[in-house]
Amino acid sequence: AQVVKVEYVCNPILIQKFNKARDELKEKRGVEYSYPVLAFHGTAIANIQPICETGFKVPGQKGFKHATDSGYYGRGTYFSEYPGYSMGYIKGSTKLLLCQVLQGKVYQCTQLITGADLQHGYDSHCSPCKKELIIFRSDFILPQYIVHYKLNAGEFKYTPNGITKEAIQKKLAKIGKLYKKAVTTKDKPVFNGYKFAFIGQMVDTPLAIETLVKRFGGQVCKNEMGSSGKKSSKKTFHGYYGFSSYDAPTMIICSVAEIGATTPSAELQAYKNMGHQVFYREDFLYDSIIEGSVKPLEEYTHD
Repeated sequence: AQVVKVEYVCNPILIQKFNKARDELKEKRGVEYSYPVLAFHGTAIANIQPICETGFKVPGQKGFKHATDSGYYGRGTYFSEYPGYSMGYIKGSTKLLLCQVLQGKVYQCTQLITGADLQHGYDSHCSPCKKELIIFRSDFILPQYIVHYKLNAGEFKYTPNGITKEAIQKKLAKIGKLYKKAVTTKDKPVFNGYKFAFIGQMVDTPLAIETLVKRFGGQVCKNEMGSSGKKSSKKTFHGYYGFSSYDAPTMIICSVAEIGATTPSAELQAYKNMGHQVFYREDFLYDSIIEGSVKPLEEYTHD
């Protein structure tokens, strides 16, 4: 995307509320938890002016409504440091809000907690992939800029049939049901001879997925990225976006959210650099386990 204009938002009333909330957070948690972060929020164009004039609404306030789902990582307002990720919330708009956000003490989600309230002892939630920050208080959010942009040819845009945030979450819910059934299935050497690599956040923790795969005869690769996904001090393969060590997989499972992201992660790009072009859906694992035999691979490639 290309930025074409940035508008500065200055609302004295919202600034006063935000500063008061920051002082309260500093007193409660300490100065290290009181620093705001900049994060993007995607919303319908009709919502932008009201937000800048009266502030954000959060669950429990009159007029609040989730644009896509009921809050898969908590019943709050969602932000991301990645503008491309926030675009998934936008319907027919080419504007994003860039806000100052007080995150305080963050609860790290490890699985879906649909519609959950703020976890006791914390001030915000973070998604398992760490790309989404969920805020539960309106005075913890200060709209700062309206970013106008245009999409370049071939880039992601919101369409009824495209990969949207809502579509991703529906797929995750379906995969989650299959996973629960697979976990209770009796052990059988379904994946003998298969060595898996995983990209992105699956429906459970990496350790849980690895344990499940091994229960059914599979192996899991242990590949290490170069420092920060860039050139490592060790020898890397293909320079940028390379591995400092490489264990070749026979099959790569890529999460729905990862394959649908506007910009590929360093790990996904690294596997592409190694010559991998086909990536499989997570439900291949669970369907194969439930059926007791490996399902046809061509039915589980990412579109």
